[in-house]
Amino acid sequence: MRWLSLAIAPMPQSMRRKSFMLCYLKGKDPALVALAEREERNMQKKLSTIIFIQMRQCSGFDTSGYIDYADSLRACSLHMLGATNWRLVFEERILLQPNRTHLSFYDWHSGTVHFNHSDNYEVMRFGTSLTFKHKGDHKIIPVTMVDSPHKDNVKRTFIRSPLYGCIILYDHIVRKPS
Repeated sequence: MRWLSLAIAPMPQSMRRKSFMLCYLKGKDPALVALAEREERNMQKKLSTIIFIQMRQCSGFDTSGYIDYADSLRACSLHMLGATNWRLVFEERILLQPNRTHLSFYDWHSGTVHFNHSDNYEVMRFGTSLTFKHKGDHKIIPVTMVDSPHKDNVKRTFIRSPLYGCIILYDHIVRKPS
């Protein structure tokens, strides 16, 4: 019975990894460094980050999307089908790409738009305006630059990156974890 209690006992603080993907960060790309800095707080649900990224495809057309960072990290750690492989992203072996399963996806060539809820966010559309509602504390996260009564719920960070061009990180401090 003693082996059972040892098997389910929590790991000592000194043996726990501080960050899941930070150890794979190879380069000094500002976008990847910023994501690595936010990873632990996102996994602990103290911070919730939405990533806006716009990528040019081989065809010359762009795709853009909003990615729930914590949800994407969780899907990667559970090895879910179609999940972003963050290890390869941080090793700079693949580029982070928006896809149809993320919060929002827009293909500029075909004009198709996809919206999906995640474990952390509900997508809210009002005409041409897009906002997200955090499911844990029910705060509205506006992603437009238009003045909004909800602008204090989020901190926007613009990052210029040699790999990704310009990405925007929307950081929301979670007041009541879900």
